[in-house]
Amino acid sequence: MWGRRVLGGLAVLLVAGVAAVGVQVARRVPVPPPGGPWPDTGEFRVELCGPMCPPPTREQRRAIEARLRAMPGVTAVRYWSKKEQYQEFARKVTNAEFLASVEVDDMGESFRGGLRPPARPLAFIEEAERLPGVSVAYVERPSFWLGKADLGVLMCPKSPPLDPKDPCADRQEVTDQEKDRIAQRLFEFSGVEEVYFSDAAHSRKVEEHSMVYTGGQRDDESRSVGFYVKLEDKAAAGAVERAVGRLPGVRQVTTFAR
Repeated sequence: MWGRRVLGGLAVLLVAGVAAVGVQVARRVPVPPPGGPWPDTGEFRVELCGPMCPPPTREQRRAIEARLRAMPGVTAVRYWSKKEQYQEFARKVTNAEFLASVEVDDMGESFRGGLRPPARPLAFIEEAERLPGVSVAYVERPSFWLGKADLGVLMCPKSPPLDPKDPCADRQEVTDQEKDRIAQRLFEFSGVEEVYFSDAAHSRKVEEHSMVYTGGQRDDESRSVGFYVKLEDKAAAGAVERAVGRLPGVRQVTTFAR
């Protein structure tokens, strides 16, 4: 494993440094992710049926809202109409041609709100999806990395992305040499306080915690491992992003802001 190899190399380097000059001389290396905390609040979205299943009647819609409001840990339930969902959709879509092909009636209705302890997201979703007139439900929680890192440097996964515009399309998984180069480029910035390495297992745990639903998760081969960077100087974020964003093996640089 890349992480173990780097730490092993560091140990050798430390021994060599001590033997040569009597002091510890070593390059900085990424460290494992912090153990926590893991966010325990989130926002839910309950999509109502239509057009894939019969739309709920007015009575069913009222019953859904009443049940959601009565469930433990649920806060601020709000109904979203087709028009509101279309307006939100239109703000996010950048392809004008695609947007022109979608109409208000193509959208569904939903209920949205907050979720906090003692609610358990998966139990909430399973109960919501049993209600007549509900198509699907899911819960989104804040990223594990919010407050722990300022930047995330995602790298090319094992399975090449299908999108031809993706920087990792038509290439292999990021190599150990590329990881080394990316890590050392990050440490060249004096404002970098810490660099964490999130392997496939941890990245999967973060993803499954952040987005909870009853469908299957992506396989690990399509998931990006990454470096997560904590900055001493937040103003350096742009410079760091520009410096590593185009390095071989980098798929995307993301930012985390409260």
